[in-house]
Amino acid sequence: MTLQYDEDTCYMAIYSKNSIITIKSNAVDYDMLHSLYGDLNLRFAKWSEMLPDDFISDDYKQLNPDIINLNSEWLKLHYYLYGKVEGRLYKA
Repeated sequence: MTLQYDEDTCYMAIYSKNSIITIKSNAVDYDMLHSLYGDLNLRFAKWSEMLPDDFISDDYKQLNPDIINLNSEWLKLHYYLYGKVEGRLYKA
């Protein structure tokens, strides 16, 4: 399950009929998660489905010093949400 929290926002990536949907909300609660689990068309995405096969968090961190303080999970999320669109390098 790909679910990340910060102080204000919950990020969640799910598959719906073979498309990845990213939920970015501060309104995610137990009832919402429970209803998502019950939907047969949905399943939680795996990092291996969301990131390039050769993605390595440590390489991404070294190539992008502005995100050096992020841990491995946050680096993956950062690349998925921003890095790919921004054209950031992720491998040495």
